[in-house]
Amino acid sequence: MAKILAIGSRCEVCEKDDEIYLVDIREGVGNIVGDVHNLYMFADDEFDRIEFHHVLEHIWPDEVVDVLKELKRVLKAGGVLELSVPDMIACAKTLLMGDRQILNNIFGTFEEPEYTSHKFGYTADTLEPILKSVFSNARNVPRKDVHEMRYECIK
Repeated sequence: MAKILAIGSRCEVCEKDDEIYLVDIREGVGNIVGDVHNLYMFADDEFDRIEFHHVLEHIWPDEVVDVLKELKRVLKAGGVLELSVPDMIACAKTLLMGDRQILNNIFGTFEEPEYTSHKFGYTADTLEPILKSVFSNARNVPRKDVHEMRYECIK
């Protein structure tokens, strides 16, 4: 049994017996309302795994390193942070082929602009140095969708 923190209320690698905490800044989305900038409700070294899928692009670029440090704080030694973001190069190629639906991947949905719009778009060249500044062993892992990049970081 693992203790898992899922930010943005999306848990992809969860087993039946896992203890899962779904955190979202919006009321009624997760089972805990919280802000990834300050996870004060959790102790240091509390989680075996953190899933952080399609959340980073909703954070202003000048706040990203601090958010990653906060995630690292609550992650146990040997724990895994798995994150995914839209791959702006793949999205741009799709847009150039005429598929305008991809604009949601680029800009967000704007259902609740404060939370669902994207603040920044990443490529491997822009994301990897940021990840490695906090998790020196950050590595690209196979993507689940052609329009995303996935990384795994071990504390």
